Amino acid sequence: MGNMIIAIQSLNGIAIAVESPHQARPADTPNIVPLNRYTAAAYHETMPLGQQMVEGILQKQVDPTGNVFSIAEQATSLLGDFVTRDGIRDPIGFLFFGYTPDGQGTMLGWFHAGDQTGKTRFFPFCTSRACPIAGYLLSKLYTSDISLAAALELTAYAMTQSRIVLAGTPMMTHDHLNLAAIHPDRGFFWLDQAATESIIRKNEERDRALRIACADLFVDGI
Repeated sequence: MGNMIIAIQSLNGIAIAVESPHQARPADTPNIVPLNRYTAAAYHETMPLGQQMVEGILQKQVDPTGNVFSIAEQATSLLGDFVTRDGIRDPIGFLFFGYTPDGQGTMLGWFHAGDQTGKTRFFPFCTSRACPIAGYLLSKLYTSDISLAAALELTAYAMTQSRIVLAGTPMMTHDHLNLAAIHPDRGFFWLDQAATESIIRKNEERDRALRIACADLFVDGI
């Protein structure tokens, strides 16, 4: 699959799932970086280039005291100057998650592909990869009153189901999937290994029950 990121706006926080192959510790996940207590940036598509832009631009040049809007605006200008100056033609994308001064959770996107750049606002969810399975599940299962706990479970479910379709492999373990959240009071935090594995197991049980129900439905219809 590569490097998929899924985020969902919930009633009480932003839920984030990130695919990070072979990374056992959430803090070691290279492609999502907290920029301040209430704002995080994630990059996708081109891992080495994304990491270079995070370390050389976002972490060094962006004023971290702002909110998600001001940080995203700064980043957009700096990233645009970088790709123009260096002639970067690789596809690269950044997602910014965080809270506005009035306490609203917001997700913003900045993308570069060849000579084209663009900004996008995501609400109530976003994905960093054009996977129809993730988009379908989010559009079908998301509700505006979803809690942060349920949103974390949904991001993990969309991620693992997408992996089955795209890679043909079973549900991911915590080594391949890390979960994070931005809470209006607690700020940015990673879920630990035990919590992530508990969510994966819960989703696996749901998936088994769904397969059984669907099988019974079609068998009964014969």
